[in-house]
Order: sequence, then structure tokens, then C-alpha cells
Amino acid sequence: MTDTPITARREVIVQQLGNAWAEEMIDEAEFDRRVSAAFAARESGELERLVADLPSRAPLVPRPAAPLATSYAPPTLLRRVLLSSIDERVHDVMPAVVEYGVRLGSLDLDFSRAVFNDGVTEILLDVLLGNVEFVLPPDVTVEMRVDGMLSSVEYRNRSRLTQPAHRIVRITGKCVLGSVEVSTRDPRPGR
Repeated sequence: MTDTPITARREVIVQQLGNAWAEEMIDEAEFDRRVSAAFAARESGELERLVADLPSRAPLVPRPAAPLATSYAPPTLLRRVLLSSIDERVHDVMPAVVEYGVRLGSLDLDFSRAVFNDGVTEILLDVLLGNVEFVLPPDVTVEMRVDGMLSSVEYRNRSRLTQPAHRIVRITGKCVLGSVEVSTRDPRPGR
């Protein structure tokens, strides 16, 4: 609950900074610096200076993803999660590269019914104070190379696949003060 006008304005400024980071107008280091300054600010003028160089925009509102055609996937997908939670079941064709940035939030994606093309699908993670959970289909080979600092990084293979698949999901990146959990599961009932 907002108890003072400066607290209310601080919340708006932090949201604007989060939007700027999500839209890649500022990098992670600049985002961290400005958010720290916002929480240290005692006057509204200090807060306004933190966003003075940023375009004025309405807050980002997540939009439901439109289904993709089964024969096409965009080459790259960038998705950011800030102070929120996303829980989805993905049925689309996966692009060759997907990048997820998670800050103070949760990302739970079930890819067990997604379509992975032959070759390598790259999933790049950048997690800070967040939680990421992926469920992948059993017919992909998973390669995990996620660095953790004060974090939990796990891969649980529930697949009975004995040969390397023609589809590889390579998950790389970093996780600081958070968790990354990847598992495989057959989407068919009783499997």
C-alpha cells in the first residue's frame, strides 16, 4: 500500500525503468543503478531525473502470443519478466534462438507440446532474483550450461530416449540468487 506521494511516484518510476530495461533502452547495469537511486531518493526531483532521458510511454502490458504457423518460426524471440509471473503451455514452432530475462519474477513454461526443428535451439537465460522452470518434450537432447551464483540449477531427465535426438535444446546463461529447473516429460497421458 502506498503511504506517501513520494512512495507512489517511486513505484511509477521503477515501473518506467523496468519498461526501459525490457525494451532494451537501458542495459542491466544502468537499470540496477537507477533503481538503487530511486529507492535512495528523498525528493520527487531526484526521481524525475532518473527517467528524464527516457521516452514517455504507457506501462507495458503483456499481450497473449498469437499462434504461429506450424511451418514458420521467427529466428529470435526476446522475452523479459520483471516483477511478475508467467505460466504458459507453448504449442508453437520454436525459433532458433530464444532469450529470457527474469528479474524478481517467475517464468514457468511447458514446452512439452512445442515443435522443435531439427538442429539446435538456443535458450539464453539471464536470471536475477527469479525462478525459471521449463518442461521439454522427451524427444530432444538437452544441453545445460547455466552458471549459478547462490542459485539452484537442475536438469531432471524423465525421458526414456536412449539415442541422441536430432533436436538439441541448448540452455545457457546465468542465474544469480535464483533457480533454474529443467525437466522432460512426455505430453501424452499416462507416459
